[in-house]
Amino acid sequence: MRGTTVRNIAGIVFAAAAPCPAMAQAEGSSAMPGQANVADPDIVVTAQRRVERLVDVPMSVTAISGKELEAAGASTTQDLTLVTPGLLIARSSTFTQPTIRGIGNRNSGPGDEPNVSIFIDGVLQSEQASTFFELADIERIEVLKGPQGTLFGRNATGGAINIITHSPKPELEGSASISAGRFGYLKGTAVLSGALNKSGTLLGSISGVGVRDHGFIDNVFLDKRVGGRKAYASRAKLFFVPRDGMEFQLNGLYSSNEDNSAFSGQPLNGNTVGRRTPDPAIPIDIAVPTVPYRTATNFVPTLKARTWFVDGHAKVDLGFATLQGLASYSKSHIRTISDLDVSAWANQSNDQNLKAHSSNEELNITSAPGSRLQWIGGVSFFQGRSFYDPQVLNGSTRIYGQKTRAFSAFGEATYEIFDRLFVTGGIRYSEDKRISTYIAPPAAAIHGRVKYTDVSPRAVVRWEFGEDANLYASYSEGYKSGTFNAGTAVGAVVPAKPERVEAYEVGGKARLLPGLTVTAAAFHYQYTNLQTTVITTVNGVLSGVLQNAPEADVKGLEATAVWRPTPRLQFNAGLSLLRPRITDFPNASVNVPTIVDDVAVGGNSAVSRDVSGNDLIRAPRRSLNLGASYGIDIAGGELVFAGNALFSAKYYLELGNRVVQPAYEVVNGSITYTLPGDHFSVSVFGQNLTKQLYFQSNTISTIADTVSYSKPRWFGVTLSAKL
Repeated sequence: MRGTTVRNIAGIVFAAAAPCPAMAQAEGSSAMPGQANVADPDIVVTAQRRVERLVDVPMSVTAISGKELEAAGASTTQDLTLVTPGLLIARSSTFTQPTIRGIGNRNSGPGDEPNVSIFIDGVLQSEQASTFFELADIERIEVLKGPQGTLFGRNATGGAINIITHSPKPELEGSASISAGRFGYLKGTAVLSGALNKSGTLLGSISGVGVRDHGFIDNVFLDKRVGGRKAYASRAKLFFVPRDGMEFQLNGLYSSNEDNSAFSGQPLNGNTVGRRTPDPAIPIDIAVPTVPYRTATNFVPTLKARTWFVDGHAKVDLGFATLQGLASYSKSHIRTISDLDVSAWANQSNDQNLKAHSSNEELNITSAPGSRLQWIGGVSFFQGRSFYDPQVLNGSTRIYGQKTRAFSAFGEATYEIFDRLFVTGGIRYSEDKRISTYIAPPAAAIHGRVKYTDVSPRAVVRWEFGEDANLYASYSEGYKSGTFNAGTAVGAVVPAKPERVEAYEVGGKARLLPGLTVTAAAFHYQYTNLQTTVITTVNGVLSGVLQNAPEADVKGLEATAVWRPTPRLQFNAGLSLLRPRITDFPNASVNVPTIVDDVAVGGNSAVSRDVSGNDLIRAPRRSLNLGASYGIDIAGGELVFAGNALFSAKYYLELGNRVVQPAYEVVNGSITYTLPGDHFSVSVFGQNLTKQLYFQSNTISTIADTVSYSKPRWFGVTLSAKL
């Protein structure tokens, strides 16, 4: 892992004063560091679908409060990478693809759900293209590591990310903030919550967030600043309690995101087919830029995403158990127009309309707390449709995608066989049906049909050897349904086989001293039939071709520590060590630079290679999170210095291990003053303080090695007020 240089030390010192939310998996306070909270209460989570202390949950979980996210500068789902050990969230073209401990999605076809499931208030977000959004009105986020198939369903082979937003409160509460910064950055948030009737049985809340900036990338061919973003989202909630033991909730969400930064990239090291058709009138440094934060697309790319979401929840206390149900419906429309060769010497364009909708229903029953036997059981249903309708690629029109219907039944029980010794057993049955469609007018439609079934077990032993100390050992299996990438006639009828993960983990969590909490886990994953995609040209049309890698093996260690020597001072650390190896894939299809007469002419060719022994993609072998915070009283108010740092080893962007994200660090920091009365605050913040170059998005294809860099160093100020 690369060390920091002397010129970076000042930035790191500035950031050495922050809560590192990634370490919130320790069982310390969820209050912001710097607050006078001597009690240090336990964090409570719902990682096992029941309310528990985090120290008692026998798995690796990172819990992050909304305040901690703000202090760390984590404002989007992709920013969760900065605050969670073992998690890397990347973007590939339109799609957001989380990876936990080397397990993540390598596909980008419509209807292919991610390996790391994302939930908002308990509802699955199945569409990869709709999971990049602003984090607003967040109560907490729980990142569950390892297969979660038993309780959270199919496809959660890498883990799950549970985003919990604030519920309405009976008291009138409200807050608002406005931020401004470099690159024309402007952001506003507002939240209002309270009772809607005198009896307090009907509660409601409404929240909104809007953000825009002018961009940070120079299009040297068009002589124009690009990479700007304009996004907003609004959420409304109604909470009805007709009597004790009965609750109903109705939520609605609308979000809009326009962001062409991921499409305003450049060919890494100049590798693009655009080099094959040079235009003497356009100099190469203009036509094929290689300087970071420059692009030369022939036009300004477009990404416009719209999502509508509604979900309802019901909860009834039966005395011996609690019965819960949910139903949801979502609809998304994502329009993208991109310049595939990212150069001014060619014009290979892709105009696609992704239209998707899905519904999800679940009914579960959970035993009442207090007995030696705790149990949960339930059933769930999912229906989804996701299509490019149409996709126009270099003038060639296609319509393709897939429909999915899924059913599952699950159950899990925990029994305290002796005092403080617990055993857990769980199982889930899953059934998936998929229908694919490929239409290339004027030819007739081609369809594919497939059905998969699976049984995934889980077993855990936990020993509570102290009031705040646990050791555990677990075995679990994860299952990701087989899927189509219907972008070709063959892909529409030949699916990839289901993935499976067998996971072994041993770990411990303990509060060793007052104010000092540590966690540690060792794990081993046996990964079979990995679904991978190579982006290549089929019959003159760029397409994603699915294949299965027979075997991979992931071994690793994670450890965290949180030390709060005083109520106003906190230090955090988190370490992730991985060995993410492909053990058997002798005939992988990978993209390599096209060579003619011993000269790289630009672009890539798809070839068959033995990648056994290579690393999995997006899996740094080492990463380190550090943070600290310090608060002091000044003039009747409170001044808090906050910041966090992520240090990552290099990792690979494709299975051939040819394209590399070099080692990097990201350092963020802030200084916040809260006025007397705790109603108003002002904060100055800085992000990417050491000016690191690291990718926010990449697409490796036969046309180009396309990368787009994350935002360079920038600063801003935030004014906040609350009732």
